[in-house]
Amino acid sequence: MIMNGATIDEANVMADFIATSPSPEEVLVRFRELQANSPYTTEQKGLAGRYKHLMTQTFWHDLLIEAAREQGLPEPRLDPLKGA
Repeated sequence: MIMNGATIDEANVMADFIATSPSPEEVLVRFRELQANSPYTTEQKGLAGRYKHLMTQTFWHDLLIEAAREQGLPEPRLDPLKGA
């Protein structure tokens, strides 16, 4: 299950629900109910979550720094990605 796009409230609801030891089918039904209000598909959330990985962050930072060097611009100061 992809929860990286969930709100704190949604995550709390799922955590409480899972803690009651329901059947796997009930977990899936509840998860789908929570996802029904989302503007993004589960696949889109999964793809977005992959960009939070440190390796992806390092790639983009290197790319931006190299582009600045090639253009004779000052190198950007990049903050670490939260959640990486």
